[in-house]
Amino acid sequence: MAFLVESTNERIESVAGLALAGEIARTCGLTAVNGGQRSVNNALVGMFDLLIQGRTCYEEIDLYCRSIFFRKAWGLTFVLVKKTLRHYLETLADTSAVKDEVKSSVRKL
Repeated sequence: MAFLVESTNERIESVAGLALAGEIARTCGLTAVNGGQRSVNNALVGMFDLLIQGRTCYEEIDLYCRSIFFRKAWGLTFVLVKKTLRHYLETLADTSAVKDEVKSSVRKL
């Protein structure tokens, strides 16, 4: 089906692969969680999704803060704002355990 949009005030986003990518992430063990590690893990989930979409800057998470589909596809109750996402990504960058987790997830694929 093709759409012809002549003008709109709404943001248009392509979501064709988000649900599939979310399922792949869950299969690899990268899921949104509740509890003590919730925000750190949700930061990984959010950044993983940005990378899947070809986005390389954490600041682009702002594009999805209000997207219900984005939250549901990734199992998130909320999307971290860019300042918080940056904080958690910097925290993770200092942790060697992240490298081991990434290697483990890649092996599951």
